[in-house]
Amino acid sequence: MENKKERTEGAAAPRRRLLKKRHDEDAAALDAAAASSDLVITVGGVSAGVLDLVPAHWAGRGWSALIRGVRMQPGRPFSLWQSPDRTTIAVGLPGNPVSAFACTQIFIRAWIRASLGLDPKTGCWRLPLIDPVRPNPKRPAFRPATVVMDPTGRPGVRIPTWQGSGDLPHLAGTDGLARLDPGDGELPAGTLIDFLSHHDLGGPGNESGS
Repeated sequence: MENKKERTEGAAAPRRRLLKKRHDEDAAALDAAAASSDLVITVGGVSAGVLDLVPAHWAGRGWSALIRGVRMQPGRPFSLWQSPDRTTIAVGLPGNPVSAFACTQIFIRAWIRASLGLDPKTGCWRLPLIDPVRPNPKRPAFRPATVVMDPTGRPGVRIPTWQGSGDLPHLAGTDGLARLDPGDGELPAGTLIDFLSHHDLGGPGNESGS
C-alpha cells in the first residue's frame, strides 16, 4: 500500500507500504526502499519469531547491526542497521503500537533533527510528578503522560495507569513520554523526571535542554 508524498519531522516520506511477510515480495520492497532513501523504517518483524524476517534480510545484504535491542520499556526489540557504504540507515521498530511510537519519539525524531542540523533535544523538559508512580524494577520506563498544573499553578507530569505496549488508545490525550528510571520503590509526588513532549513546542516554564 502506497500513499502520496508526506512530510514528518522535516523528512520527506515518499513511500509507505504494507508488507505481508512473504519473503521474496518483502525483500524486494526493502531493497527498493533502501536504494532511494537515507532512512528506511519498518514496524514489526524484528523479534525472534520465524516470521520476523527483517534482521536476516539486512544481514544477508551485508548491513551492519548497530543496535539489536535496547534496555527500555516499551520498545525493547528496537534495532538499527547501516548499509555497507554507510549512506543509509534502516530502523526496525517493534510491532506493538505504543512501543513503535515511543521509539519513534526517542530515537527517530532525534536522528532526523540532528541530520537536518536542528537541536535533537527540543521538547525535553525536567518536570515533577504530580502523583506517586511505580517504575519498572529492571529497565527505564517511558510512559505516556500529560502535563497538568499543580495546586500552586506550576506544571507537572501525570502518568495514567500503564495499559501495556499493545494498547494504542492509551496514547490518546497525552502530551509526551515520561522517563522513569528503574527501581523497586514507588517514586513520590514531586520527584523530578525527564519528559519528552510529543510536539516541538516551547517548554512550560522550565525547559532544560538536557
